[in-house]
Amino acid sequence: MGNLCKSKLTKKNIDLTKSLNNNNLSMYHIIQEIGNGAFGKIFIVKNINNKKILAMKSLKKKRVIINEIYYYKLKLKHSNLIRYHEIFIEKKEFYIIMDKYDSDMLDYLVEIDKKIEEVDAKIYVSQILSGLKALEFYDYYHLDIKLENILINKNSNHIVLTDFGCMSRIKGFYENINSPIGTKLYAAPEIMNDKIYTRKSDIWSLGVITFMMVKNYKLKNGYDKYTLELNCNDLTDECLDFLVNTLENNFKNRLSISECLAHKWLKL
Repeated sequence: MGNLCKSKLTKKNIDLTKSLNNNNLSMYHIIQEIGNGAFGKIFIVKNINNKKILAMKSLKKKRVIINEIYYYKLKLKHSNLIRYHEIFIEKKEFYIIMDKYDSDMLDYLVEIDKKIEEVDAKIYVSQILSGLKALEFYDYYHLDIKLENILINKNSNHIVLTDFGCMSRIKGFYENINSPIGTKLYAAPEIMNDKIYTRKSDIWSLGVITFMMVKNYKLKNGYDKYTLELNCNDLTDECLDFLVNTLENNFKNRLSISECLAHKWLKL
């Protein structure tokens, strides 16, 4: 799944790195590498001082780390947003220390290899929306919502949003972009076709994730004209209505974050 995230670097953006710590890597013992992607690696680490087990992400792409720094500096304390403990630089590489979770949602779905019942899917969807609503309070939008960017603790079913490399601020209703952002298989039609992202672009991605969960559907080759075949005879009418209105091609008619939270499917 190709990540299309691009961020404009400005002098103001680059100055954000001046307040970051240096040479903190020695404070963490690397236990295991658990992920390796286009922009960096993820490790399980132990803090040498307090013995706490955490996760560490290493990044080399400045266009990604700048947005991660913006998120870190927001200092948001919300149960459905990942906590970044610190960001530091060592040998021109950026490191993010954050809470450790059992798995991302993609690996979790592969592991259980079955659809998630609606009663459980609603728990996950509500938490995703809660995290998005917290970002929206500051006019920020994630813009790379996908299963890999949702972390879960399996015993509690508690999830958090992570990976804010594409996060952007939208003060109006939409912003123009020079090229697509996010991940193609989850990106809203307006991002791919019209080169704009909107306050409702994350909702399309949420619809895709919801569909994947309740149908145990694995996306491989993208969409034909951004249409998902909603063969959903086994779903409740309320769930189907939620899917139809989150996977609305016209973003003007798509549900907002607040409208999703108030939807009858999540209230049952």
